[in-house]
Amino acid sequence: MKDKQADNPQNEDLMLIGKDISWKEIEGKIYRVTHFSPFASLESGKIKGITGSLPYALLRIESPKLPKEASMPVVHKHDFRNLWEVYRGRSLNLL
Repeated sequence: MKDKQADNPQNEDLMLIGKDISWKEIEGKIYRVTHFSPFASLESGKIKGITGSLPYALLRIESPKLPKEASMPVVHKHDFRNLWEVYRGRSLNLL
């Protein structure tokens, strides 16, 4: 049987960077991305599909420095563009 948490990258049990963990605590550290969940897309060089106050995407990250997995919002358009290029709009699930 598959782990339900692995199927849900926005699982409520995950800590949220910016809420449960301050951005200052993670600054300058390296984390492993286990899931990329875009809420927008990049079409003809323009970001499409973002509405309201949603982040551009969520990353599920892990590190020995964290007590458990965390969810990191992608809130800057340049970061989103770079991540989109890396993952080319595909969902990433390494679990």
